[in-house]
Amino acid sequence: PAPTAETPEVTLAPDPAPAPAPIVTAPPQSIPNGNYQFKGVDSRRCLDIPNGNATVGLNLQIHDCSSTLAQVFTVEHIGNNYFKIANKITNLGLQVQGNNLNSGAEVEQGPYSGQVYQQFAIELDAGTSNFRIKVAGSTMAIMPRNASINDGTHLEIWPVSASSSQTWTLTPVP
Repeated sequence: PAPTAETPEVTLAPDPAPAPAPIVTAPPQSIPNGNYQFKGVDSRRCLDIPNGNATVGLNLQIHDCSSTLAQVFTVEHIGNNYFKIANKITNLGLQVQGNNLNSGAEVEQGPYSGQVYQQFAIELDAGTSNFRIKVAGSTMAIMPRNASINDGTHLEIWPVSASSSQTWTLTPVP
């Protein structure tokens, strides 16, 4: 029927398009699970368990790279883009000594129990193919003590910086 004074013409707006569902994606893992050798960019030395010793609390060091299992670490994604890093020969995990997240705290090995000080982000360093190993929930990265390049230098945590002494190359190992 035609509109009249009593029934004005009504134009209905089309139904609005439904809002698209939000796209939720997890951040990509920085590296796949597997066995790796970590080599310091500055020192050209590898993350190492001294003499492959399985002593709990033993401080990790940088050492001349070799094919020993003391320098092979199993990296396992545990969620939220964090990783468990355990030595292939001792099966002990990397951890920050005494759950101390202050600058200069040493990195040691211990039985993995999922604590924050045993979880690490392995993040690509911007503009390079190198990685930083950061302690979960902190702004601390693993590096040789005092940025030393000397064989046998212990590892410590220090605030993330542009220093290449905090960067590592990762080589997959069978």
